[in-house]
Amino acid sequence: MKPLNRSTVQRSPLTLNIHNAPAQLGMAQRTSLPDTECTLWLAETESSNSLSDWEALLGSDERERAHRFHFPEDWRRYVYGRGLLRWLLGSYLGLDPAWLKFTYSEHGKPELAAGLSARPLHFNLSHSGAKLLLAFAWDRRVGVDIEQITGNRDLEQIANRFFSPAERAALQALDGDTRKEAFYLCWSRKEAFLKAMGGGLSMPLDQFDVMVHPRQPAALLATRPDSEEASRWEMHGLDVGLGYAAAIIVER
Repeated sequence: MKPLNRSTVQRSPLTLNIHNAPAQLGMAQRTSLPDTECTLWLAETESSNSLSDWEALLGSDERERAHRFHFPEDWRRYVYGRGLLRWLLGSYLGLDPAWLKFTYSEHGKPELAAGLSARPLHFNLSHSGAKLLLAFAWDRRVGVDIEQITGNRDLEQIANRFFSPAERAALQALDGDTRKEAFYLCWSRKEAFLKAMGGGLSMPLDQFDVMVHPRQPAALLATRPDSEEASRWEMHGLDVGLGYAAAIIVER
Protein backbone atom coordinates (compact mmCIF):
# COMPACT_ATOMS: atom_id res chain seq x y z
CA MET A 1 0.00 0.00 0.00
CA LYS A 2 1.27 3.47 -0.80
CA PRO A 3 1.94 5.32 2.47
CA LEU A 4 -0.69 7.82 3.50
CA ASN A 5 0.32 11.42 3.44
CA ARG A 6 -1.41 13.68 5.91
CA SER A 7 -4.81 14.38 4.41
CA THR A 8 -7.65 16.61 5.48
CA VAL A 9 -11.35 16.29 4.70
CA GLN A 10 -13.40 19.32 5.77
CA ARG A 11 -16.89 18.67 7.10
CA SER A 12 -18.47 21.56 8.97
CA PRO A 13 -17.89 21.93 11.85
CA LEU A 14 -15.64 18.86 12.14
CA THR A 15 -12.28 18.25 10.47
CA LEU A 16 -11.00 14.70 9.96
CA ASN A 17 -7.23 14.29 9.84
CA ILE A 18 -5.54 10.99 8.99
CA HIS A 19 -1.92 10.27 9.90
CA ASN A 20 0.47 7.36 9.57
CA ALA A 21 1.34 6.05 13.02
CA PRO A 22 5.03 5.74 14.01
CA ALA A 23 6.33 2.17 13.90
CA GLN A 24 8.94 2.84 16.58
CA LEU A 25 8.49 4.75 19.82
CA GLY A 26 11.77 6.54 19.11
CA MET A 27 10.24 7.98 15.92
CA ALA A 28 7.17 9.36 17.74
CA GLN A 29 6.83 13.11 18.16
CA ARG A 30 4.49 14.94 20.50
CA THR A 31 1.30 16.06 18.83
CA SER A 32 -1.84 18.02 19.73
CA LEU A 33 -5.56 17.61 19.11
CA PRO A 34 -7.46 20.79 18.12
CA ASP A 35 -10.95 21.29 19.51
CA THR A 36 -12.73 20.94 16.16
CA GLU A 37 -10.67 18.02 14.89
CA CYS A 38 -11.17 14.28 14.92
CA THR A 39 -7.78 12.68 14.37
CA LEU A 40 -7.21 9.18 13.03
CA TRP A 41 -3.98 7.18 13.05
CA LEU A 42 -3.41 4.26 10.69
CA ALA A 43 -0.79 1.71 11.70
CA GLU A 44 0.75 -1.36 10.11
CA THR A 45 1.33 -3.96 12.83
CA GLU A 46 3.84 -5.89 10.74
CA SER A 47 6.08 -2.83 10.44
CA SER A 48 6.23 -2.21 14.19
CA ASN A 49 9.48 -3.15 15.89
CA SER A 50 11.28 -2.42 19.16
CA LEU A 51 8.14 -3.72 20.85
CA SER A 52 9.86 -3.71 24.23
CA ASP A 53 9.66 0.11 24.10
CA TRP A 54 5.92 0.03 23.48
CA GLU A 55 5.42 -2.67 26.11
CA ALA A 56 7.19 -0.49 28.71
CA LEU A 57 4.29 1.98 28.43
CA LEU A 58 1.67 -0.61 29.41
CA GLY A 59 0.08 -1.08 32.80
CA SER A 60 0.62 -4.30 34.70
CA ASP A 61 -2.83 -5.59 33.76
CA GLU A 62 -2.13 -4.91 30.07
CA ARG A 63 1.24 -6.68 30.18
CA GLU A 64 -0.40 -9.65 31.89
CA ARG A 65 -3.08 -9.81 29.22
CA ALA A 66 -0.49 -9.46 26.45
CA HIS A 67 1.41 -12.50 27.64
CA ARG A 68 -1.74 -14.62 27.66
CA PHE A 69 -1.94 -14.47 23.87
CA HIS A 70 -1.03 -17.79 22.29
CA PHE A 71 -0.01 -16.53 18.85
CA PRO A 72 2.93 -14.10 18.44
CA GLU A 73 1.03 -11.93 15.95
CA ASP A 74 -1.77 -11.37 18.49
CA TRP A 75 0.78 -10.39 21.14
CA ARG A 76 2.51 -8.02 18.68
CA ARG A 77 -0.76 -6.36 17.66
CA TYR A 78 -1.93 -5.89 21.25
CA VAL A 79 1.37 -4.52 22.59
CA TYR A 80 1.82 -2.12 19.69
CA GLY A 81 -1.84 -1.05 19.67
CA ARG A 82 -2.07 -0.39 23.41
CA GLY A 83 1.35 1.23 23.53
CA LEU A 84 0.46 3.51 20.62
CA LEU A 85 -2.89 4.35 22.24
CA ARG A 86 -1.14 5.30 25.48
CA TRP A 87 1.48 7.37 23.71
CA LEU A 88 -1.13 9.33 21.73
CA LEU A 89 -3.35 9.93 24.78
CA GLY A 90 -0.33 11.03 26.80
CA SER A 91 0.69 13.40 24.03
CA TYR A 92 -2.77 14.99 23.84
CA LEU A 93 -3.07 15.30 27.63
CA GLY A 94 0.54 16.27 28.35
CA LEU A 95 0.97 13.26 30.65
CA ASP A 96 3.39 10.37 30.92
CA PRO A 97 1.73 7.55 28.91
CA ALA A 98 2.70 4.99 31.56
CA TRP A 99 0.71 6.91 34.19
CA LEU A 100 -2.60 6.65 32.37
CA LYS A 101 -5.38 4.62 33.95
CA PHE A 102 -8.44 3.18 32.24
CA THR A 103 -11.90 2.13 33.28
CA TYR A 104 -14.06 -0.25 31.27
CA SER A 105 -17.75 -0.21 30.48
CA GLU A 106 -20.03 -3.19 31.01
CA HIS A 107 -19.25 -4.21 27.43
CA GLY A 108 -15.48 -3.72 27.72
CA LYS A 109 -15.09 -0.31 26.07
CA PRO A 110 -12.08 1.50 27.61
CA GLU A 111 -12.28 5.08 28.85
CA LEU A 112 -9.83 7.32 30.65
CA ALA A 113 -10.12 7.12 34.41
CA ALA A 114 -11.70 10.10 36.15
CA GLY A 115 -9.40 12.99 36.98
CA LEU A 116 -6.94 12.55 34.11
CA SER A 117 -8.55 15.17 31.88
CA ALA A 118 -10.51 18.33 32.62
CA ARG A 119 -12.78 17.57 29.64
CA PRO A 120 -13.87 14.36 27.92
CA LEU A 121 -11.28 12.97 25.51
CA HIS A 122 -12.98 10.22 23.54
CA PHE A 123 -11.09 7.54 21.64
CA ASN A 124 -11.63 4.26 19.86
CA LEU A 125 -9.41 1.57 18.36
CA SER A 126 -10.02 -1.15 15.78
CA HIS A 127 -7.79 -3.77 14.19
CA SER A 128 -8.12 -6.28 11.39
CA GLY A 129 -5.52 -8.21 9.45
CA ALA A 130 -2.25 -6.28 9.61
CA LYS A 131 -3.78 -2.85 10.26
CA LEU A 132 -4.72 -0.78 13.29
CA LEU A 133 -6.94 2.29 13.23
CA LEU A 134 -7.30 4.72 16.14
CA ALA A 135 -9.56 7.77 16.46
CA PHE A 136 -9.60 10.66 18.97
CA ALA A 137 -11.90 13.65 19.58
CA TRP A 138 -12.61 16.11 22.37
CA ASP A 139 -16.15 16.19 23.78
CA ARG A 140 -17.60 13.94 21.05
CA ARG A 141 -18.18 10.21 21.22
CA VAL A 142 -16.42 8.46 18.38
CA GLY A 143 -16.46 4.98 16.90
CA VAL A 144 -14.14 3.50 14.28
CA ASP A 145 -13.95 0.12 12.59
CA ILE A 146 -11.64 -1.49 10.04
CA GLU A 147 -12.32 -4.81 8.32
CA GLN A 148 -10.03 -6.90 6.14
CA ILE A 149 -11.93 -8.05 3.06
CA THR A 150 -11.55 -11.83 2.89
CA GLY A 151 -13.27 -14.66 1.08
CA ASN A 152 -13.79 -17.06 3.95
CA ARG A 153 -17.11 -15.82 5.30
CA ASP A 154 -20.66 -16.81 4.45
CA LEU A 155 -21.65 -13.23 3.73
CA GLU A 156 -25.29 -13.94 2.94
CA GLN A 157 -25.81 -15.87 6.18
CA ILE A 158 -24.20 -13.12 8.25
CA ALA A 159 -26.23 -10.43 6.49
CA ASN A 160 -29.47 -12.34 7.04
CA ARG A 161 -28.67 -12.69 10.73
CA PHE A 162 -27.46 -9.18 11.54
CA PHE A 163 -28.41 -6.65 8.86
CA SER A 164 -31.68 -4.74 8.66
CA PRO A 165 -34.26 -5.54 5.97
CA ALA A 166 -33.32 -2.35 4.07
CA GLU A 167 -29.63 -3.27 4.13
CA ARG A 168 -30.28 -6.84 3.01
CA ALA A 169 -32.40 -5.59 0.12
CA ALA A 170 -29.66 -3.14 -0.91
CA LEU A 171 -27.09 -5.96 -0.88
CA GLN A 172 -29.29 -8.28 -2.94
CA ALA A 173 -29.56 -5.60 -5.62
CA LEU A 174 -25.79 -5.76 -6.19
CA ASP A 175 -23.74 -8.33 -8.08
CA GLY A 176 -20.54 -10.28 -7.48
CA ASP A 177 -17.54 -8.33 -6.19
CA THR A 178 -19.64 -5.20 -5.68
CA ARG A 179 -21.88 -7.09 -3.25
CA LYS A 180 -18.84 -8.39 -1.38
CA GLU A 181 -17.35 -4.90 -1.09
CA ALA A 182 -20.73 -3.52 0.01
CA PHE A 183 -21.04 -6.19 2.72
CA TYR A 184 -17.74 -5.19 4.32
CA LEU A 185 -18.50 -1.49 4.03
CA CYS A 186 -21.87 -2.09 5.69
CA TRP A 187 -20.30 -4.17 8.44
CA SER A 188 -17.60 -1.57 9.20
CA ARG A 189 -20.19 1.22 9.35
CA LYS A 190 -22.48 -0.72 11.66
CA GLU A 191 -19.58 -1.73 13.94
CA ALA A 192 -18.37 1.87 14.12
CA PHE A 193 -21.79 3.02 15.32
CA LEU A 194 -22.06 0.21 17.88
CA LYS A 195 -18.63 1.10 19.26
CA ALA A 196 -19.48 4.79 19.47
CA MET A 197 -22.66 3.97 21.39
CA GLY A 198 -20.68 1.68 23.70
CA GLY A 199 -23.19 -1.14 23.64
CA GLY A 200 -21.27 -3.70 21.65
CA LEU A 201 -23.26 -6.52 20.09
CA SER A 202 -25.86 -6.20 22.86
CA MET A 203 -27.42 -3.50 20.67
CA PRO A 204 -29.47 -5.12 17.88
CA LEU A 205 -27.76 -4.51 14.55
CA ASP A 206 -31.06 -4.52 12.66
CA GLN A 207 -32.36 -1.52 14.62
CA PHE A 208 -30.47 0.97 12.46
CA ASP A 209 -29.66 1.36 8.76
CA VAL A 210 -26.41 2.50 7.15
CA MET A 211 -25.60 3.26 3.53
CA VAL A 212 -24.61 0.02 1.80
CA HIS A 213 -23.77 0.97 -1.78
CA PRO A 214 -20.01 1.42 -2.37
CA ARG A 215 -20.57 4.37 -4.72
CA GLN A 216 -22.59 6.38 -2.19
CA PRO A 217 -21.15 8.37 0.75
CA ALA A 218 -21.15 6.60 4.10
CA ALA A 219 -24.13 7.58 6.24
CA LEU A 220 -26.22 6.55 9.21
CA LEU A 221 -29.62 6.56 7.50
CA ALA A 222 -32.12 5.58 10.17
CA THR A 223 -32.29 4.59 13.84
CA ARG A 224 -35.03 2.81 15.73
CA PRO A 225 -36.92 3.27 17.98
CA ASP A 226 -35.52 6.83 18.32
CA SER A 227 -35.69 8.22 14.80
CA GLU A 228 -33.86 11.39 15.89
CA GLU A 229 -30.69 9.51 16.91
CA ALA A 230 -29.38 9.33 13.33
CA SER A 231 -29.27 13.12 13.08
CA ARG A 232 -26.91 13.31 16.08
CA TRP A 233 -24.07 11.55 14.24
CA GLU A 234 -21.75 12.19 11.31
CA MET A 235 -20.36 9.15 9.44
CA HIS A 236 -17.51 8.91 6.94
CA GLY A 237 -15.98 6.10 4.92
CA LEU A 238 -12.20 5.86 5.06
CA ASP A 239 -9.74 4.81 2.38
CA VAL A 240 -7.21 2.72 4.30
CA GLY A 241 -5.79 0.72 1.41
CA LEU A 242 -6.67 -2.08 -0.94
CA GLY A 243 -8.33 -5.07 0.68
CA TYR A 244 -9.82 -3.20 3.64
CA ALA A 245 -13.05 -1.37 4.48
CA ALA A 246 -13.22 1.23 7.24
CA ALA A 247 -15.58 3.81 8.68
CA ILE A 248 -15.73 6.42 11.41
CA ILE A 249 -18.73 7.96 13.10
CA VAL A 250 -18.53 11.04 15.33
CA GLU A 251 -21.11 12.71 17.52
CA ARG A 252 -22.25 16.03 16.09
